[in-house]
Amino acid sequence: MRLFGEVLVTMLVILDPPGNVPIFLAVTQRLSDKERHKAAFMAVGTAFFVISMFAIGGRTVLDYLHVSVPALQGAGGLLLLLVALQLLYGNGNTEDSYEVASPEQRTSVAMVPLGTPLLAGPGAIVATIVFFGKADGATEWFSVLLAIACALSVSLITLRFSGVVKKVFRPAGVVLLARVAGMLLAAIAVQMIADSVTSFAHADSTWKVTRIIDGDTFEVVSSSGHEDTVRPVGMDTPERTEKCYTEAGDALSHLILGKQVTLISTSTKNRERNGRLLRYVEIDGQDVGLQMIKDGWAVAAYDSQSTEESFPKHEREDLYRSEDEKQPAKICS
Repeated sequence: MRLFGEVLVTMLVILDPPGNVPIFLAVTQRLSDKERHKAAFMAVGTAFFVISMFAIGGRTVLDYLHVSVPALQGAGGLLLLLVALQLLYGNGNTEDSYEVASPEQRTSVAMVPLGTPLLAGPGAIVATIVFFGKADGATEWFSVLLAIACALSVSLITLRFSGVVKKVFRPAGVVLLARVAGMLLAAIAVQMIADSVTSFAHADSTWKVTRIIDGDTFEVVSSSGHEDTVRPVGMDTPERTEKCYTEAGDALSHLILGKQVTLISTSTKNRERNGRLLRYVEIDGQDVGLQMIKDGWAVAAYDSQSTEESFPKHEREDLYRSEDEKQPAKICS
C-alpha cells in the first residue's frame, strides 16, 4: 500500500493533469467536442500503453539499443519544442490541410504529442522504470501498474471535461490559451533538453557494474572504457570465512550487476589502503549501501570509529547507523 501511494503521488506530480488542460485545448482547438473527447481517451490510452511497455522491458530495450535516459529525455524535449513552436507561430497551411483531413487523422494528435511525449514523457518513463526496479514480486508490480492507471485516470477526467474551460473562455480565449500553452510547453521542452545536456556533462559519474567481488566490493567500467574497483562507503559485509559471505555477494549482484550506477564522492578519503575507490553507490536514486543494510546483508561500518584505518565521519553515517540498529542480522547456514 505504501508503494502504491508513493507511485500515485509521484505520477500525479509528473503528469500534472491541470497543467495539461491549456496544452490539450490548444492542440485540439479545431476538433469538435466529440473528436476532442475521443482524443482525450486516445491520449491517455496511448500514454498507458507506452508507460506499460517501458515498465515491462524499458531498461532492457534501452540497454540493447545503447540509448541512455538522458538521450531519451533530450529527444522528448526536442519533439515538444517543435509542438510549442507550432502553437506559438502556426505552421503555414495547417488549417487548410486540417479541414480536409479525416476524423482519424484529426485525432492522431492525441497519440503524438499528447499521449507521448507530453503524458508518457521521459519523466514518467524513468519513474516507471525506477518503481518497477523497486517492486518485489507480482503483487507489487500490479500495485505499481494500478497506481499509474489511477494517475492517468485523473488526467483522463481532466482532459475529458476540459470543454468547460473552452466554453468559459470562448474562441478568442482559447487562442490566447494556445499562445500561453505554447510558451509553457517551450519552457518544459527547454528544461528537458537542459537536464539532458547536464546529465551528459556528468556522464563520467555513471558506471556499469561488470563484476561482483564480494558483498562490499565490485568492479565498474565507464562509458569511456576506464575501469576501477569500488568499495561503497559506510557499509561492511561478511568476510570470506564468515557466514553469509556468499549470500551477501548474491544480494549485491541482484541489486547492481550489469546495471548503470552513479558513484558519488564523499568528504572521506578518495581511496582506501587497498586502492579501492571509496564512493556512495546509487542506482536510479536508490542508495545501494543503505539498501544492503536495510536488507540485513550489511552492517554500518562506523568508519569514523575504525581502529584499523582512520576515516573522517562520512555524510550519511548517522543515517546508516540508525538503519543498522533497526535491522536484525541475517542468519545463514
